[in-house]
Amino acid sequence: MTQPPDAGYPPPGGYDPYAPPPPPANPYAAPPPPANPYAAAPPMANPYVAPGGAYAAGYGQPPVATVPTGINPFAIVSLVLSLCGGGLLGLIFGIVALVQTKRTGQRGRGMAIAGVVISSLYFVAIAVIVVIGVTTSASRNASGQIDDPGSISLTSLKAGDCIEQVPSGVTTGVDAVPCSKPHHAEVFAVFNLFGNTYPGDEAVATLSNNGCASRLKGYSASAAADDAIDIYYFAPTRSSWSNDKSVICLASDDTHLRTGSIKG
Repeated sequence: MTQPPDAGYPPPGGYDPYAPPPPPANPYAAPPPPANPYAAAPPMANPYVAPGGAYAAGYGQPPVATVPTGINPFAIVSLVLSLCGGGLLGLIFGIVALVQTKRTGQRGRGMAIAGVVISSLYFVAIAVIVVIGVTTSASRNASGQIDDPGSISLTSLKAGDCIEQVPSGVTTGVDAVPCSKPHHAEVFAVFNLFGNTYPGDEAVATLSNNGCASRLKGYSASAAADDAIDIYYFAPTRSSWSNDKSVICLASDDTHLRTGSIKG
């Protein structure tokens, strides 16, 4: 009679002579399916991803859009130029700044608008001055005599022009009228002083006074003998000497208005 083996035999993992033999292979079993050559490959690991899913420093960071910051420089230039009187440049730079701030989101849009507005006001003011100057200027007829009253610059005065009155102080223009209209003064001579260097205020005054006094009798003997007529003149100054050395002589009756020319 066969005895069972001892409890410790065969050793674990050893050959068991009493174990039943394995079942024979089934010759009719279906073979395993072949590998699919078109199966998607597993995703590759991101070598730039740090543990925990955070992006490793310097690698694999998502792109960040760069947005300009600060005030648009064209807006600053536009405002400064408009305040300094640079109307045209202030307007151009202001328009450029408005376009750029809208596209980039920079600050300074308010400054650009202010620059455009101020620059535009300069053009409006210039246009108004030109219109006023044209509509209020004296005009001459075909013979060169003033036929429409208005303002006229000193450099445009000539002998025979009548003005309402001699202005006091320094001026660049007077109000001219036709000599047939009431007036106080009349231009009777225009002559030039000479010299490359300004001779000084006192010398200019002496030359101007003597030059006008010597010319009044040749223009009108009756006016030269009239005690109511006083002689005035517009003389060149130190600042105008290099461009204009002309002296304008006027005969004025300050006591009452006259009609007609003193020459007649």
